[in-house]
This record gives sequence, C-alpha cells and structure tokens, in this order.
Amino acid sequence: MKSIPGKGANHSNGSVVVAGAGIVGLTTAVLFSEAGLDVKVFDPTTTDDLPDSGFERRQYALSPAARQLLADCGAWERLAADRIATVNGMEVWDSPSNGHIRFRAPDTDGVFGYMVEHGNLTQALWQRAAALGVEHVAESISTLQQQQSGIEVRGSGSATKHASLLIGADGSHSTVRTLLGVDAERSPYRQRALVANIDCEIGHRRTARQWFLPTGPLAMLPLSDSRQVSIVWSCDDEFADHLEHLSAEAFGQALSNASEFSCGAVSLNTERASFPLDRLRVPHWTGPHWALAGDAAHCVHPLAGQGLNLGLMDAAQ
Repeated sequence: MKSIPGKGANHSNGSVVVAGAGIVGLTTAVLFSEAGLDVKVFDPTTTDDLPDSGFERRQYALSPAARQLLADCGAWERLAADRIATVNGMEVWDSPSNGHIRFRAPDTDGVFGYMVEHGNLTQALWQRAAALGVEHVAESISTLQQQQSGIEVRGSGSATKHASLLIGADGSHSTVRTLLGVDAERSPYRQRALVANIDCEIGHRRTARQWFLPTGPLAMLPLSDSRQVSIVWSCDDEFADHLEHLSAEAFGQALSNASEFSCGAVSLNTERASFPLDRLRVPHWTGPHWALAGDAAHCVHPLAGQGLNLGLMDAAQ
C-alpha cells in the first residue's frame, strides 16, 4: 500500500468528527489525526476486553492490504501478536459435486491473510488514537445541523461539536445516515450466520476452508491455536433454526459431517451466536462536509470475508 496521503501535514484548522468507535471508525480517526487534523470520536462504548482464556467468537479475516494499512497507521504493532493467525492456503468445495479447489499464497512470505479478534483490533486502535490525542466523546450522536462551514454535531448528553467533516462509521443501522436523510436499500439474504470457535481433532495447517452447501456456505478459518478454528456457517433461516436448537454434541456432529471431517471430528469451544444477513446499498456515500464508511455505506454477504476489508479501504480513501 502507498504511504498515507497527507501524513504529517499540518491542517490544524480542520476538525473531523467520527461517529462510531468500531474498527473502521477508529482507523479513520487515526488516519485523519496522523494527517494533522483535530479528531473526535462519538461512541458511548470504549473497547472490548480480550477473554482471559481462549478466543473471541468475533474474528476477522484481514487481507495483506488491510494489514499494511493498520501497520502504516501504527496500530498493527500494538496488537497481541500471539493471538494473530496467518492464513497460508485455502481450500474450497462444491459439496453437491466433486468440485474441489486448492489455493496457495503466491507472494514470497506465503501469507493469504490474517485472522484477528475484534477486541485485539479495537484495543490497538484505541491505544494509537489516544497516543495521537484523538478525543473520545462517550455519547451517541442525536442531532445534526448542517451549516455552510460544516456540520454541528450534538450528542445524546451535553456535547456539541463543530465538524468540517463528519464521518458516519456507525454501522449498518447508522444514525448519522438517517439524520442526513440518506436512504438505504436493504435486501435480506434470508440467511443467518452462525459463528463459534471450534476444537478440531486434526490441526488446521493454517488453511482456510469453505464448503458451498445447498443451504448456504460454511467457512472454517484458522486461529493461532493449531487445533482451533473460527466458523461462519451461513444458512437458510429454516436450517439455521434447526442448527441453533441442536445440542452441542449434535451440532459438532453436524459440523463434522458438513466439513467432510477435513479437520477430523470437531466440537464446540464456545457458545454459538447468530445474526441475520442483509445486503445494504446507499445511493451516494458522500455529500457536503460528510461521508459514510464501512457498514454504514455498504454491507455484503460474509462468504468471502470482505466486509471489514472493504471498510478499511474506505478509511484509506
């Protein structure tokens, strides 16, 4: 990735308000702060603690370009390195047929991507933001008033800030997008994604695996423990209901069968969680003194793991 445009420049007259302290919002805040602007982040939450043992269920597959962006802005070096898994290969099956494709990373370091926990990323980004002097306003945005010189932002408490630029990075149900009057086209996939961490009988060999099943795609993604993977099982609503009501033992058996025992017999390491899958599109992402980023601007199916990578490229842009 190229160096960050404007990095180190002095733009002290510029003020940026970022709505949302997720990974995209914090990355955007760090990048603008590094460019010399005064940055404030509105979000009532702070960060998620990493579990004392094991891994979070909320995992992200990051591309090499995303990793480079995080390194350029000084966040990657702050991650807990022993909790990061490298992905060196990928295998894909078309389960109704005998189709099977294997990929290996073509570059010299042999890395396709990286698996990183949500809390690991947010902690590192908060640390970098604090070191740069980014101000955290622990309120959600409640009203906006557009002016010729920018946008006045009012929080749910007493905070009022003026922004030369407002970034809406507050998720798929973005309050900023609604307050700006930007309509979103939401199309349900009629699927839910089940996520959990799984113990494997056979080591994953740093290989990501995906099966295209009649009910929807199943992904098994390597964690830094060689016998643990993160799963994202996207399936039709009716089948999701079935899987959610299975006992832990029965779910492990169903997952072992669906994954064709590629990692041997598998079992649940965490509780299951699920969330509905929607596609979201908006007619335009920018306007006078504002821009949308990440899920506030677009949502895609998780089957290729590109949602956060797209959002980070929004931040870079």
